[in-house]
Amino acid sequence: MQAVLIATAENKKLKPLTVTRPSPLISIGNRPVMEIVLEQLARSGFKQIIVCLSQMASDIEGYFGDGNRWGVTIEYVLIREDWGSAGALYWAKSLITEPFMVMPADAIIDLDIQAALEHHQNERYTATVVLHKHGRRSESKLVEEDTESYLENSPGIRYEQWCYETGVYIFDPKVLNTIPGRKRFEIDTHLLPSLSEAGMPVGAFVMDQYWNPLESFCEFHDAQKTLLFSLWQGRPLPGERFLSNYSQLLGKEVSPGVWLGRNTVIHPSSQLIPPVLLADNVRIGKDVVIGPEVVIGANTIISNQASIHYSTIFENTYVGQLIHIDDRLVDRNLVIDADSSEHIHISDQFLLNETPRSISVRYLYRILEAFFALFLLLITIPFTLPLCLISWLSFRKVFQTELRLRMGAPQSVLNNKDLNNSSLEVIRLRRFPTRRPGGRVTRVGRWLERLEWNRIPELWNVITGDIRLVGTKPLALEEAGDPIANWQQEPDDQLPGITGLWYTQTDRCSDLDETIIANAYYAATRSWKEDARILLGTPAAWLKKIRNEDCGDEVG
Repeated sequence: MQAVLIATAENKKLKPLTVTRPSPLISIGNRPVMEIVLEQLARSGFKQIIVCLSQMASDIEGYFGDGNRWGVTIEYVLIREDWGSAGALYWAKSLITEPFMVMPADAIIDLDIQAALEHHQNERYTATVVLHKHGRRSESKLVEEDTESYLENSPGIRYEQWCYETGVYIFDPKVLNTIPGRKRFEIDTHLLPSLSEAGMPVGAFVMDQYWNPLESFCEFHDAQKTLLFSLWQGRPLPGERFLSNYSQLLGKEVSPGVWLGRNTVIHPSSQLIPPVLLADNVRIGKDVVIGPEVVIGANTIISNQASIHYSTIFENTYVGQLIHIDDRLVDRNLVIDADSSEHIHISDQFLLNETPRSISVRYLYRILEAFFALFLLLITIPFTLPLCLISWLSFRKVFQTELRLRMGAPQSVLNNKDLNNSSLEVIRLRRFPTRRPGGRVTRVGRWLERLEWNRIPELWNVITGDIRLVGTKPLALEEAGDPIANWQQEPDDQLPGITGLWYTQTDRCSDLDETIIANAYYAATRSWKEDARILLGTPAAWLKKIRNEDCGDEVG
């Protein structure tokens, strides 16, 4: 038995979401809906899947590849024009050699596939239509009729008035010979009536499980809710149907009804109200409230004091501070009302925006930084080994730890009792010691500070991920209490760095105002090209600094 997925996205549903992505790649939970269908077929024993593509075909083929991840073989058929659902089968007929099942790639159909196949085979139908008793419409009513007999005896009449067509069909290969080429031909309105008129037996398999064609944002919202509650409570909501064929979410259930993906960071002050799902590489700021019935897509940042309820936040979205989202779908700067489907674009990038780059890419960027910092440590060994010896002879210790804070750290972390509980704010920099306990710099220490060689051990902080090579300047404890130091940061919540605009654009003895301005400007304009420019300009800035006079420390 073969399977054909109709992924042509010809019906243009769920606009404007589908302007930038094909409907089969819209996520339910944290997986594209087509992946749900593909897994469903794989679990039912299908090994060969034919996918008919049209709109944004490269996106779909790029995601699913050859199907090896799901234990199936995928073959793609690219359809250049809008030929309809049956027309898509016509262009795929050279690959179809046995009875096959047709399924839409952009709908949730909790179908017992084996039962439908057995029904088709036992009744010896040429075509079987999978119908749903009640449909998705609240006003729909089931009329007590023999649906199969009605189909056979009333060719060409719309039978959806009794049951609703799901878009799933089972066909014998010979039906392909009845589809005309280069003509728009739909399965429901053209192919099935023509089969009945030709005397071929057409029957129905009626299902009563969950079915959602995802034709409106209200239906999309319902699918998210049904999925979360089905997996959380293991039973349907009152008056709702149960989604049983979705085995599990991608993520770990850390508490009942709360699923977290990989590399997800949540501030301890935030609150998650089940059911809620956070995909991979999500960052949640301070005092954020999320849930219930919330799905957060991958590579998303939720900034401080935001609140999100009964909503979906799509991947690669930044949600700004103090933003309240309720019963909405948010895709970068696009906000959609789940009930009315009305939508607006937010122009203020500090409210809603696209994350500046994939968070997974940032992790790769940091790995590369760590390797480069290790390389720098290795090539400075001829200098660092004698410095280690000098430090030990002068201070009876090789390194000292200096506490620094990120830009905008809260005043509470200045209290010693809070430092150990503020790992997200306090940075413990490694440096060579240069000063006596009273703060008086030694002669060797003054020389080290002038050359800035005392900062060489900070490269180890880069390797451990505490700081970056290029970033904002870490603030001293006494500087963090200054009002100007509490400027808000860019959504990326930049890590401090060994160098940055604060290093290349300010003097050795610049005041705090200049440093904070440089930090804020860097946070607002940062890019990998800017980081590379700053890194290349650091040696020249270092030479300039060591030529200048020191800041007047007394030697002792």
